[in-house]
Amino acid sequence: MTVVPAMRWLLRTAVFASVTLLLVPVAAGAAPTLFRIFLTDRSDVVSYGEYARVGNDVILSLAVGRAGDEPRLQLITLPGDRVDWSRTERYSDAARADHYASTRGDEDFAQLSNEVARVLNEIAVSTDRTRALALAQRAHDVLAWPQEK
Repeated sequence: MTVVPAMRWLLRTAVFASVTLLLVPVAAGAAPTLFRIFLTDRSDVVSYGEYARVGNDVILSLAVGRAGDEPRLQLITLPGDRVDWSRTERYSDAARADHYASTRGDEDFAQLSNEVARVLNEIAVSTDRTRALALAQRAHDVLAWPQEK
């Protein structure tokens, strides 16, 4: 596919063609998710926000500056073959889940609970048993936990 080489060239150009560092101020009040990228030499690097895999490279934002200062970000590239992907992806999944739980989890759970209560009430007061069964089946299909294969 021709898009990936073009993207790789563009990202490499943005990172390596200039001698100056690409430093971007971070918006005040932003609460980014930090992602650890575990390397095969047992060290790790912290990405300020999501990292991107482009071909066999990893593009990430590295926070630079002294502690307490407003973080500034430097875009860096790492070779993907230096990354312990199974460990990195497990950590990333957990970080995303934690971020979701702390930002949207309560709201989504309340919305889901209200919808379940509404459907159960509709089933309970329904005099059309065929419709009630269809509602229950549809609710089951929506709420069923995915089974691992």
